[in-house]
Amino acid sequence: MDNHDIGPNTLLIDPSLPAEARRRLIRRIYGPTNPVARALGNALFPPRPWWDAGDPDVDRFIRPSSLDASCLRLLVRAQQAIGIILGSKVHADSQLGHAAGEKALREHEWQIATALLKGTRLSASSYSPSVSGVM
Repeated sequence: MDNHDIGPNTLLIDPSLPAEARRRLIRRIYGPTNPVARALGNALFPPRPWWDAGDPDVDRFIRPSSLDASCLRLLVRAQQAIGIILGSKVHADSQLGHAAGEKALREHEWQIATALLKGTRLSASSYSPSVSGVM
């Protein structure tokens, strides 16, 4: 599973994980390999909620649906920018150098997504509706 497409059920997986660890994590989230699920995509087969706060892999992936609306918009914009760079002729011709390589861009994407998740969590935790009573 790549981080190339974005949607409410698309996983972003820490790009620093080795390929085999990424595959194991995906199998843990989605269960056994299912060609029908792969063919139809995540929309019909959303990830199973197997994780909890104590799971060692809980910080290794982000579901964009866990972001609030404004953070999700920012993530989509960042991914669109990455897609434009990766699809450009100058990238294909290797004119951008190492700084705009796919590995570096995916790491930036992950850093942006984790920062946006923290922002979403802070926003949610700071919102506490006050109940005013009659004095």
